[in-house]
Amino acid sequence: MEHHPEARMVDIQIIEVPCQCKGLAPSNEIGPADNLSLIMLIHKPTGIQYRFEVEADGLGVAEVAECRAKAKLAFIHELHGETDL
Repeated sequence: MEHHPEARMVDIQIIEVPCQCKGLAPSNEIGPADNLSLIMLIHKPTGIQYRFEVEADGLGVAEVAECRAKAKLAFIHELHGETDL
């Protein structure tokens, strides 16, 4: 992945979450029925997309929020070139 050390968290947008998160995440983020384990994100200024795998079965609201936060953190670390964290 191309590194962007100046990337900011506010420039990362979640564009899709697993379909099992229906009712637990914003409706515009719910993915198609075949997305069972991926959170898809995009860094808006560069258009770089990122996939973060999760186990979405049986999650509650708090767990979905935690998974979304972890996905954003993993992506920002990748953009900053901090893959060893």
